[in-house]
Amino acid sequence: MDFPQDKPLNIIREGVCLLGGVVAVLMQVAHPKLALAASEHSNFHEDVWARIDSTVTYVYVALLGTAEEGEILAKSVKARHRSVTGGEKELSYAASHADLLLWVNATVYSGMINVHERVFGTMDTDMADRVLQKFGRLGALLTVDEDPWEWPDSREKFTDYWHKMCTSLAIHPTESKKLQATFFNIQKHVPWPSKILFVVAMPFLRAFATMSLPDQIRKQYDLKPTRSTRALDSVVGFLMRKVYPHLPFRLRQWPSEYMLGRARSRKSFQQGGN
Repeated sequence: MDFPQDKPLNIIREGVCLLGGVVAVLMQVAHPKLALAASEHSNFHEDVWARIDSTVTYVYVALLGTAEEGEILAKSVKARHRSVTGGEKELSYAASHADLLLWVNATVYSGMINVHERVFGTMDTDMADRVLQKFGRLGALLTVDEDPWEWPDSREKFTDYWHKMCTSLAIHPTESKKLQATFFNIQKHVPWPSKILFVVAMPFLRAFATMSLPDQIRKQYDLKPTRSTRALDSVVGFLMRKVYPHLPFRLRQWPSEYMLGRARSRKSFQQGGN
């Protein structure tokens, strides 16, 4: 299969960027409203892998699929979001609220792009802005008419928003930490032989996540950088920088092609999400 000569899309296709999902999940549930919503309305605790799988599938369909395909899947997600409401007072939430969609979108973008730049180096300003606009489609497809979508139009504005959020978030003292613990024990929730893979990989993923989280969030999660944490993260970094770029182009981008193809093969998807 020939890949489109669209550099922002090819950046999104890089399989290594999926590592950013580790950080994205932890950043999402660091938001107290999202943590409460995940605990009350999702199967995160019982089947965290299914939650991750559905999120990654949406990312690839929305960003790499056709406009119609993105709208079909978004329609299904929006239907599920309508029932995701709850909380009280300052923790009142609705999954369709633009501010929560904005944060989820931001965590996915930040997680994936930070990994890409760790592997391939910092993007120039023009490319960074173009990729940012591509990622804005994730949340834009899920907004409702009465709740306007305000995605930053430059990397500089995104950085300002990200810093403001990271310094103001106060994680839910129970729900956020429960979700964090579930995520770091994902090997308990996946079938064989995947379980073996995650048992081996989780110390490295935990170290990578710990060192990648902003200081304020890391401290709230009680994740302390240790000598072993830094050593394991260095191993991950070495493999990312020195090994991954030399893999065949098609192999590096196979995860996105596989998940997009799998989504397209589903009967409900072919029937317009009905």
